Amino acid sequence: MESKIAFYACMLMVVSCSTPYAEAPWCRPSLVHYGWDIKDTSYLRDHWQEIDATSPFDGMGIIVTTNPEVWASGKLYTSYQLGWMLFSKEKLCIEQFSAQIADLQSTSFANVTDNLFPVILAAEYNEGLGWFDDNRWSAALSNVDVMAQIMAATSIKNILMDPEHYAYLMFDYDTQSATYPASREDYYWRVRTIGQRFASTIQNRVGPFHILSLLGYTVAAKNGQYDLLPAFIDGILDVLVLQPGSTFTDGYEDAYGYKKLNQFVKAADDIHGVAQISGNPGAYAMLVNVGFGLWVDYWGDTAYFTPTQFGMAAFYAKLLASRFVWIYSERMGMMQDDTVNEPYLQVLTHGSLKF
Repeated sequence: MESKIAFYACMLMVVSCSTPYAEAPWCRPSLVHYGWDIKDTSYLRDHWQEIDATSPFDGMGIIVTTNPEVWASGKLYTSYQLGWMLFSKEKLCIEQFSAQIADLQSTSFANVTDNLFPVILAAEYNEGLGWFDDNRWSAALSNVDVMAQIMAATSIKNILMDPEHYAYLMFDYDTQSATYPASREDYYWRVRTIGQRFASTIQNRVGPFHILSLLGYTVAAKNGQYDLLPAFIDGILDVLVLQPGSTFTDGYEDAYGYKKLNQFVKAADDIHGVAQISGNPGAYAMLVNVGFGLWVDYWGDTAYFTPTQFGMAAFYAKLLASRFVWIYSERMGMMQDDTVNEPYLQVLTHGSLKF
């Protein structure tokens, strides 16, 4: 560990003394934003030029509403967001998204191009969805196909996959098997099969695509309530490995409050180390990238990071990440400047970090 930290410290000196950061190829993963203030397609239709000219991010999460009229009335609930309703009992059809597709087709981002559609895997709206429920999964994957059609129509190639349990323990074997008793082995292969179908549904419409998963194998290694998650990701990797150009990033949400280089080095080691629990270690080695999440207003504390600390943390994250670094926020909006967030936005730029 000490030798790795020394190595990256030397890289930092090289970057700071001899190479403009924007020209350092190992420091060029996409910096993307996801949080409470991400915008819907109608907002992007009207403000994309301003965002493209001023945002420090390479991409952002995009809300696709299931009912634009209700959303415009001020009912900004997750129950009207595509990403939260994919695995619910609600049946979606592509025709209800014509306006949202037109919104995104009207944009011409030149800088903020690595945008993502959120996919919430374990929302409260999943209630009653069991892994062996063929009818519910047929409907759910039909909804995923609708999202994939929207991706294809708007040239968006990324999904932001959130497996966190939001009032429904989707990936907890004990909870799931209490409803539908089956062995762990039976659950493993069933969940892996669903992961395959999930990924192939998207790939069939989009071609190569990229998944930023906020939680990965690393969370399952630490938290027994996610013991079915590796099987789902194994199924995804089974499909992605067959399509050159696709990637999977462990977004390592545990890095939210990291400030020191050695914390990021240890996290990268964790991501590489859990390859042993994958059922497809070859695909893991080929596809799984190191990523990090940083929570700028960590647990609601807008002063947890100073601007300089935040800039350094983001720099360390980008130094070690392969494909994505994501910035999360709740109280501090990151889509526009104000007196609170402006110094934090200033330490981020499209291809570099200033502090």
